[in-house]
Amino acid sequence: MKNLSFLLLFLLSSCTYNELPISEITICETNSPSFSDCVLPIIEDNCMNCHSENGGQSPFLTSFPEIKLAVDNDDLLARINDNMPPGNLMNSSDIFIIENWI
Repeated sequence: MKNLSFLLLFLLSSCTYNELPISEITICETNSPSFSDCVLPIIEDNCMNCHSENGGQSPFLTSFPEIKLAVDNDDLLARINDNMPPGNLMNSSDIFIIENWI
């Protein structure tokens, strides 16, 4: 019984309440997506492994001017609706966000 009392005392004394900090969550508005909040993270996740100086594939898609140029040349939209990225195609919700941004 004495051991049970110590165990209970130990368990109760180790219980504390710590409030977890709220992390900043970026919400992407899909009908009017912003470049920095919505489009850039998609490009970073799906395109920059190949379309950067390290990846070596043109067009480079590492900055707004480069991405805008790919959009203006109709290259970006054609590629994401075709077969990019190879082996792991972009999901339809990401394509929808980029199409709405364009």
